[in-house]
Amino acid sequence: MENIYPQYVGDDVNIEINIVKPTKIGLVMLTSTATKQNTVGYFTYPTNQKPTDASNITPIIAYPRISTTVCNSSSTAGSMYTGDRVELKYWNGTEFVDEFPAGVSIAWFMLDSSFDRNNSKILNNKRTFYSIRELNNSGEHRTIALKDKSGQVVVFGMEDATNFAPTDNTKQGNFGDAVFYLDFSDGKSIETDGVEDLPDAPLGDLYTSSRGILSFEDYWPAKGDYDMNDMIIEYKRDIYKNVLTGKVQKIVDTFVPKHNGATTQNGFGYQLTGISNSDIVKITIESEGITSKFMEGQKLEPGQDYPTIILFDDIKTALNKTFTVTMDIVKEKLPEQAFTPFFNSEHWEKIYSKFNLNPFIIISSNIERGKEAHIVKFPPTQKMDRSYFNDKFDKSNPEIGLYYVNDENLPTGLQLSGVSIGTTKGKDFLIPIEKTSIKEAYPKFEAWASSFGAKESTWWQSPNMSKVITAK
Repeated sequence: MENIYPQYVGDDVNIEINIVKPTKIGLVMLTSTATKQNTVGYFTYPTNQKPTDASNITPIIAYPRISTTVCNSSSTAGSMYTGDRVELKYWNGTEFVDEFPAGVSIAWFMLDSSFDRNNSKILNNKRTFYSIRELNNSGEHRTIALKDKSGQVVVFGMEDATNFAPTDNTKQGNFGDAVFYLDFSDGKSIETDGVEDLPDAPLGDLYTSSRGILSFEDYWPAKGDYDMNDMIIEYKRDIYKNVLTGKVQKIVDTFVPKHNGATTQNGFGYQLTGISNSDIVKITIESEGITSKFMEGQKLEPGQDYPTIILFDDIKTALNKTFTVTMDIVKEKLPEQAFTPFFNSEHWEKIYSKFNLNPFIIISSNIERGKEAHIVKFPPTQKMDRSYFNDKFDKSNPEIGLYYVNDENLPTGLQLSGVSIGTTKGKDFLIPIEKTSIKEAYPKFEAWASSFGAKESTWWQSPNMSKVITAK
């Protein structure tokens, strides 16, 4: 931080928030780069009477667990997510009240590695870092504060590093271990003179990235050779968020078709199922000159209830080319979880649609548009010819949200997160040899697929090397 924005950690910086009119205060989580399980809280004091001894403050917990590194793990107790908000309460010495009165100031503290995930409780014997420098062991900076141009929105960043040098208090750390902003019921209720302005450029990279592969079988609704290599694509999604609110402002999707094992002509597209067309304010498609007739010269496929993009009609012309779709999202509306592809957390699947990245192939795209093959359980688009459901070996049941599964409970399309196509066993996804069933190429695949991912989650790391492509 000191190398990029030294003014934020100077000796004369002001990070105090002085309340000059009664107001309610909301604290909104933005992000965390911490690997520790930290706790964040606040305290108040009369303005111009800054405490010099931590024993004289009344600490109040705001976020029991601020770390986001385990947000998609099975342990979600106490976790915070971008956009999560708490309404702060003022302790008047007798009770908590909703409004903070004029004449008080608010400050912050962080308990280092204090949240016990096993017992879902806060450990109070941990080191405490304060936003008031004089309360820290070496008088070091632990907090930066920045305001927007109006002076009515304040962003805080806190640092949990333990390697500060007492003789150089500005060094070490990116102040990203707890990043949040304050929302006031009356924007004119605070005094922020001396607090630095947010830079015109974003403060660091407030974004997340996901990648993986998509693989499809085009014999559907028949089984055919079930080699699952008729179209294999590497994908990547970058989600960019507003530095003040944490709401999504831009999505960049990248697709690279890497393998074509089909004899038919197949196309590829994807839908942001569950996202309104009006949620996208601008879209740019870079496709190395390749277009789709189904797009009718538009940025989104006409006649769809949700934003749908067909990138190409024939994988033969698209192989190894890069397709990049950049979407500007309507401001201050949608959180990151509304765009996070392929959730691994049951918690978020219950709250947000997991279909926001819903890829599919168009089988025999030179003949028809309506024969779509999606990932198992992912719904068809409005252009799908639903007469293919329950034809031949397909056992889809739209009434319960079950799509693209055959009589062996096996999928038509699959997705793997964090994996690339390659030739290294255990690291890459190795492509099944043509006309070799993926069940033979990957002996653990059937247990994984038929259990909808509950078993053998690393099935792709154990290929039958005689049944996969090992040389490019």
